[in-house]
Amino acid sequence: MINILSDGFSNFQNHFWIILFILLAIIWGQIVMQKIFSNVFVNNFSDDENFALSLSGWVFPVFAWAGIYFLINILLGEIIASIISILIFVIPFFFIKIKRISLVVLCLLLFLLISLFLRLAFLEQVIFPSYFDSAEHYRNIQNIINIYENKSSSLFQYNYYHLGYHFLSASLIHLFQFNEISFMLVFGQMILTILPISFFFLLKQITQSNTVAFFTCLIAAFGFHMPAHLINWGKYPALLSLVGFQFVFCLGYIFIKHPSIPKQKLYWLFVLSLLITASIHTRTLIVFALFITAFFISCYIHKLSIRSQYFSFIFLFIILGIEIYCIVQNPVLFPLITGYTQRDLWALILVLFFIPFSIKSFPNLVFFLLTSICLFAFLLFFPVSFFQYGTQTLLDRPFVQMLIYFPLSIIAGLGFSSITRFLQEFPKTKLFISFALISLLLVNAKYNYSFYPSDCCNLVNQDDLFAITWIEHNLPMDSKILIASSRLYVTSFESTQSLTGADAGIWITPFTSRFTLLASADLTFETSQTHSELCAQQISYIYVGSMPQSFNNAQLQSQSNWYHLIFNLPNAQIYQINCQ
Repeated sequence: MINILSDGFSNFQNHFWIILFILLAIIWGQIVMQKIFSNVFVNNFSDDENFALSLSGWVFPVFAWAGIYFLINILLGEIIASIISILIFVIPFFFIKIKRISLVVLCLLLFLLISLFLRLAFLEQVIFPSYFDSAEHYRNIQNIINIYENKSSSLFQYNYYHLGYHFLSASLIHLFQFNEISFMLVFGQMILTILPISFFFLLKQITQSNTVAFFTCLIAAFGFHMPAHLINWGKYPALLSLVGFQFVFCLGYIFIKHPSIPKQKLYWLFVLSLLITASIHTRTLIVFALFITAFFISCYIHKLSIRSQYFSFIFLFIILGIEIYCIVQNPVLFPLITGYTQRDLWALILVLFFIPFSIKSFPNLVFFLLTSICLFAFLLFFPVSFFQYGTQTLLDRPFVQMLIYFPLSIIAGLGFSSITRFLQEFPKTKLFISFALISLLLVNAKYNYSFYPSDCCNLVNQDDLFAITWIEHNLPMDSKILIASSRLYVTSFESTQSLTGADAGIWITPFTSRFTLLASADLTFETSQTHSELCAQQISYIYVGSMPQSFNNAQLQSQSNWYHLIFNLPNAQIYQINCQ
C-alpha cells in the first residue's frame, strides 16, 4: 500500500496543474450546489450531509458553465469567454462563509485525499487511456475543440454519442489549455475519487449513523472492481454518468422521504439533473425507468401481509437464481458473473452475509434494490432493433456490470447497520465487530483490489508511441493503414461482423489523421489471395502492435517480397505493401 501511495504522490506532482484546476472546477461546483441546497432544503440536513450531497452533484453546475462557455465563445469570442469563465469560477470563493469544519466533514476530506493518491497510482503504468473506446472519446473531444477554435463547424455534424462527457471535457481542456490525453487520464481518476461520497449522504439519511455511512463509502470505493474497472475499458462517459445517476437517486430519496421540502423546487432540480445525466449517457434514462418500476413494485409488496412479503422475497430470489443461471450459460454474458466472483469474492461473500440482516431491518428498501438488479439482468435478454445498429439490448453487459455495484454497496451498508443496531446494548462487541468488518474491507482492498491498469486493455506502450509519431512525420496524408481488430460481444444479439481495434493501431487516425482499416487479427498474410485483396483495396501499410490480438509478425516477415519492414521496434512494426 505504501508503494501505491508513493506512485500516487509521484503522479500528483507530475500532473499537479491539471489536478489543481479540475479540483477548482469540482469545488466550485460543490459551492454552487450548496448554495442551491440552502434555498431548496433550508435546514433539513446536517453540515456533513449537505457537504456530501453538494459534492455529489458537482458535475451539474460545471456542465451548465460549459454550456455558457460554448455559447459565449461562439458569439463573442475566446477571450471574452475565458474572462467571463474565470470570473464565474473565482467570484463564488469570495462569498464563502468561513466556519468551523465538523469532525465528520474533516474525516470525509481525509478519506477523499487518501483515495485521490491511491487512484493516481493508476497513471504510473499508462501512456494513453485504455482500450479502443478511449480513442473514440479522444476523437470526439478533439472535434468539439475544433468547433471552439474554428467556429465554423456545427456541434451536430459529427456522429457523437454520449455528448455530455465529450462536451464537458472539451470545454475544460480548451479553457485551461490542458493536454487532451493527460486530462482524460487524470479526470477519470478524480471522478472515481469523488464517486463514493454520495453513499455517505444516502446511508447517513437511511441509518442516521456516520459509521455505517463511512463503511458504505469504503466498500463502494474499494470493495468491488466496479466502477474503477470502467477506466480499463475506456468507458469514461459511463463513469461520469454514475456521478449524475447517484446524485439523482439521492434526490429521489429526498423527494420520497422528506415531504416537508418544497416539491416544486425539488422537482425542477430533479428534472434538470436527470436531463444532464442523460446527456452524459443516454442509457441512464432506462436505468431511471427501471428504478421507478422497482419502486412501484416494492410499494405494492409493502401493502401485503408479512407472510406474503416473505413469499415475495423467496420468489424474487428464485428469479435472481434463474437469471444468474441464464447468464452463466451465455458465453457473452458470463463475464458479468466472473467479474464479481473472481475479483470481488470476499466483498461478495460479505454482501451475502449481510442480506438477511438488511432484510430484517430494511425489508422495503432491500426488496427495491434486489428488484432493480432483477430488472437490470432481465434487459440483457430483451432484444431491441435500432436502425443503424441492428439488434441490441437496452442495457448491455458492461453497463449492467457497472450498475450492480451500486445496490450491492447499499445492501452491505444496510446489513452493517442492522448488525450494529442489534449489538446496541453490547457496546464492546459492537465496536469489535465494526472494527473487524472494516479491517476485512481494508485487507481485501490491499490484496484483491487493483489500483493499476489491467494488462488486457492497456493497448499502447512506448514503442507504439514512437511508431505513431513516425507515421505522423513520414507517411503521406492519403495513406491507408491496415490495423488489427477483434470481434466485440457485449450483448447476445450482436452481429459477428462487429470489429473493434485490438492494439495501438486504433490511435493512428485520431493522432495522425491517416485513414485506417480494420481487419481480423487472425488474417493470414502468407496467402497470395490476402496480398491481392489488400492491393485491390489500395492499402499501403500494415501496423503491428504487441498485443495478443495484433497481427502475426512472423507471417509478415516470412513474405518479405510482399511486405517490406520500414519501421521496427521490439513492440511495434510497420510494413509497406509491395503491389508491383
